[in-house]
Amino acid sequence: MTGTGRHHAPPQADALCAVRVWLSAAPARDLDLAALAAGADVVLFDDGRRRMAGIGTALDIPLEGGDDGAVVLAHLGAVTIQADTGSPPPGHQRRGLRHPLVAFGALGFERAPTVLRVPAVLYVEEADGTRWATVTTAPAGPGAAPGPRPEPADVERWLARRAAACASPHRAPRAARDAVAIEPVGGAASFDDALDDTLASLRRGELTKVVLARHVDVDLGGAPDMADLLRRWRNLEPACTVFALAVAGGRFVGASPELLVDRRGDAVVSWPLAGTAARPPGASEHASDGLLASTKDATEHRLVVEAIARSLGTVCSSLTVPDHPDLVRLRSVDHLGTRIDGRLRRVPGSDPPDALSLARLLHPTPAVGGTPAAEALARIAAVEPAPRGPYAGPVGYVDGDGDGSFVLGIRSALLSGHRARVCAGAGLVAASDAATERAEVDLKLAAVLAALAPAGASVRAPA
Repeated sequence: MTGTGRHHAPPQADALCAVRVWLSAAPARDLDLAALAAGADVVLFDDGRRRMAGIGTALDIPLEGGDDGAVVLAHLGAVTIQADTGSPPPGHQRRGLRHPLVAFGALGFERAPTVLRVPAVLYVEEADGTRWATVTTAPAGPGAAPGPRPEPADVERWLARRAAACASPHRAPRAARDAVAIEPVGGAASFDDALDDTLASLRRGELTKVVLARHVDVDLGGAPDMADLLRRWRNLEPACTVFALAVAGGRFVGASPELLVDRRGDAVVSWPLAGTAARPPGASEHASDGLLASTKDATEHRLVVEAIARSLGTVCSSLTVPDHPDLVRLRSVDHLGTRIDGRLRRVPGSDPPDALSLARLLHPTPAVGGTPAAEALARIAAVEPAPRGPYAGPVGYVDGDGDGSFVLGIRSALLSGHRARVCAGAGLVAASDAATERAEVDLKLAAVLAALAPAGASVRAPA
């Protein structure tokens, strides 16, 4: 595998053993995935087709922002893979993950050092109904043989017990409250001042596009019921990827509509979104027709598509980029979206870039940063009241074959106890209207608050 000759996995990776256990193809409702993912030590990545939960920790892989893909593949390659227990159900086409080991993580907008986590137990539901788990363990001691091979029935029971334990959290109910309190980070005028200053810079021609984010702190009145939150987000945004994982500062959760990159063998897909219109409740399918005709939104979108196509063109032998975007419809907004498909270039003697390396190559796209990239990032750092952290950075996974998927960590919240840091951004170009961009940001914040707020609570809009 790429990089195995240059990077040496630590002894704990060398000592690990992993076995994939094929489970019965029972309906997904037989295991409450939201309850399973409610545990503090669980990673969730559910794009509506492949649903994944990683429980516990077998190995943490530090990332420093360099040749991270090679480092991760070297670590995963050091784990001993035992023969599968059981076999795939009859008719399974093996279009799912080929490798039993997966490392999850959030890379962060500012590319700060982080870790990717290999779970002790990985649970996967594939699109065709196939279900499997990977159990990764260490021997009892140096030189000891691996422990007993897990049986499918034992794994099923263990997963069910974990889900049941998290479905009914053992904590006192919190007192009811009438509203969720929201406090703008940096003060009430912080975002408005940054928006006005950035629009003036764009109109002077100093920048072409900047994605400016508003940061707010939300007091939820008590720690949220994570299982309920994840169910609510899945129901509210069925077209999005629901994720949850521990990061520095808390637990990062969200329902992302935007695919940064997906890699399956030589095939690579990116599906950027840029350009937004409100979708009022009960609106007809033609409610956002004006978005397709908007010159401002078309310009904003084209900048993103062209930047991603240029980057992927450096590693792809072929690339398909549609001439015109489609409408991507969400619950409260519509976006312009363009699916970009590529075929990775094969170079003799080396493997094509893995999913993590592709995410590093593309991030930050002009969908979350701007253009020119360096100047836009400098503007964001100068005018936003705090670092973005995991917000708008890549969130996802890579497996031992280099396949994987990363979405952008937008429509998200960083939870810590009863508080949440929520960010929402708008893409600014010279033709942007300040009032329209403020309304777009508030609409995106409201979409996150609809998932976070307890049933029946009103939301006090930020001042």
